[in-house]
Amino acid sequence: MRIRIHYHRRDKNYAHWNVWLWPENYAGQVVKFSESDDFGVIATAEIPGEHRRIGFVIRSHTWQKDVPHDRYIEHFVEGEGEVWLRDGDPKVYTAPPPELRAKVRAFDKATLTVHYYRYDQDYSGWNLWVWHGNEPGREVGFTAADAFGVVGRVEFSQITDAEEVGFVIRRSVGGNPWAEKDGEGDRFVSLYHLDGEGNLHIWLMQDDARVYLSPRDVDKTPKIVRAQIDEEQVISVEVNIPVKLSSQKGGGFRLFRDGEEEPLGEAMAIGDLTKLRLVALRPLDLEASYELTHPTHGRAQVGLGRVFDSPAFARLFTYTGSDLGAVYTPQSTAFRLWAPTAQQVSVKLYDQGQGGEGRLYPMHKDVQGTWLGKIRGDLHGRYYTYVVKHHSGEYEVVDPYARACGVNGERGMVVDLSRTNPPGWEKGQRPPECSPTDAVIYELHVRDFSIHPASGITNKGKYLGVVEPNTRGPDGVLTGLSHLKELGITHLHLLPVFDFATVDEARPEAGYNWGYDPLHYNIPEGSYATDPYNGAVRIREFKEMVQGLHQAGIRVIMDVVYNHTAKGMDSNFNHIVPGYYYRIRPDGLFSNGSGCGNELADERPMVRKFIVDSVTYWAREYKIDGFRFDLMGLHHIHTMQAVREALNEIDPSIIVYGEGWAAAESTLPGNVRAVKENTPQLPGVASFCDDFRDAVKGHVFHQHLPGFVQGGGGGKG
Repeated sequence: MRIRIHYHRRDKNYAHWNVWLWPENYAGQVVKFSESDDFGVIATAEIPGEHRRIGFVIRSHTWQKDVPHDRYIEHFVEGEGEVWLRDGDPKVYTAPPPELRAKVRAFDKATLTVHYYRYDQDYSGWNLWVWHGNEPGREVGFTAADAFGVVGRVEFSQITDAEEVGFVIRRSVGGNPWAEKDGEGDRFVSLYHLDGEGNLHIWLMQDDARVYLSPRDVDKTPKIVRAQIDEEQVISVEVNIPVKLSSQKGGGFRLFRDGEEEPLGEAMAIGDLTKLRLVALRPLDLEASYELTHPTHGRAQVGLGRVFDSPAFARLFTYTGSDLGAVYTPQSTAFRLWAPTAQQVSVKLYDQGQGGEGRLYPMHKDVQGTWLGKIRGDLHGRYYTYVVKHHSGEYEVVDPYARACGVNGERGMVVDLSRTNPPGWEKGQRPPECSPTDAVIYELHVRDFSIHPASGITNKGKYLGVVEPNTRGPDGVLTGLSHLKELGITHLHLLPVFDFATVDEARPEAGYNWGYDPLHYNIPEGSYATDPYNGAVRIREFKEMVQGLHQAGIRVIMDVVYNHTAKGMDSNFNHIVPGYYYRIRPDGLFSNGSGCGNELADERPMVRKFIVDSVTYWAREYKIDGFRFDLMGLHHIHTMQAVREALNEIDPSIIVYGEGWAAAESTLPGNVRAVKENTPQLPGVASFCDDFRDAVKGHVFHQHLPGFVQGGGGGKG
């Protein structure tokens, strides 16, 4: 797909603005403005695949947004979406706003031809109600038919292409002109799309709000869009065109398991005839592969949906072992992956972290939804991926439990962690314990801390730069570790240092990010290492940083982001077990309480297990002393309780706190969220208070709401 975004600013200052763009449910990307015209600047992007909705924000390099809310492109013509925007205006225009047009065309006569299709082919009584500008509305009938459906022609005189036409499709019966309306809202089309002769054709589908400018964009082929098991005996079905239910069992749908038909009972519509509920006569096998067929709507594979939340799924597939990932010994390495819905899994072994040919080693299905494989020999330093096959496709993925990786996290790496320990690591101790209420916490970005040319630090922007001793800047001012010590802090809060997605580790100077875009949760970020290609280097240097801080009497807190991932539909998690790791809305889209496109469903046992396993891994292997949870309000109370309990077994002095809120609306019910209001249910877990912050410093987003230190009345606290 091709996307073109035209952007106009009144101040004509485009220097620091760009587009952050994402297909719905997929990861985002930066698109720069690379062209200009009389309207303003233009950003162009090529997006792989087909998508019904593309989200975007116009932002500055500091993430200042042009308007507060996300905007979307929903109208495409033969795979291309083109929109016009102006600064501060949230509306997405499908034609340039008239007052900003360089040239307006005028027509003595113009014709809008409307092609309309109804599923039941019954067009009796249906007509158009059309209006534009200040003219009163008028009825226009469908007076002809074509291969698409029926045709109505709306004639205009003395009109310009800067105008917009509004219309409604309605049915008039027995003296009632408004007996029925197709769709809920009004439809509009810009006459900007008139050709040079003053003609414009549009195509409309029943109950579809979109206005199509090409018949090639309209899919009239009946099909099953989605079929998924939501309960042990219930399959939810969605079709693109209403289905006619027959009187037979299953309403005409048939269910097959490996070619053998499974009996269906009741079939019922939910709301309209595009969403249905099918009931099987006996419990479905959650490890089997099913196919659903219908005589008019074809066939579709049946996936797993809300059954992920069922006791039956948890009973069958909750893995309780501690050996997920690559478990190394000098003699062999065992690989275990949790992928209960996969049809086939293999390990692919490489000699390097990028490029080269890999060798496949088949894995076999083992207990509680896991796949197991063992490869003989000393594999330390060898790189690997998993190849996971589902009925929907085959994917090469990186192990979520990988402890090391190559550059940019393209492949996991088998690692003997004992070889990554700096001298004296095993004997090192945490600094003396202090009460959480007495903690003095300093927040730090690893790169920013030492990157200044005058910092006096050799390893600028690196883990090692954090703990270089005795460094000074201009006029002998203490910098780096020496500065931290003179501050008298007890804890250093590191902004995300797990492996994040947006900085190219091979060229760390070419990009910048705070790190709130998780890629691999159990691996240190490679752009902060002196060698991002060798997976062992980042581990050793991270440990050297922790060791140096501990020796300076400073405990280390990690900022952790388990509420969402950088990628969504195309993430490793979703390719391994499609639909399980993320919260899904009733319409099939990802819940987006994070404001970043997705949120992890930690109410599910194996998502919760992953988070607890990851936190305890950092606490044990890297001797981390505390964890600050980003958007903790998106986590289930039971997850945070489990984290606290697991850390208590390691060291009760490890502190845990987080942001007790979400960024947007979530499908997780409020009464089970780890939000500020539920803090009494979270012993040993603190919640940062944004109300107190805003009362002191002023509102974080609105500068016209000052706080106490700015002479205000105390904010909202």
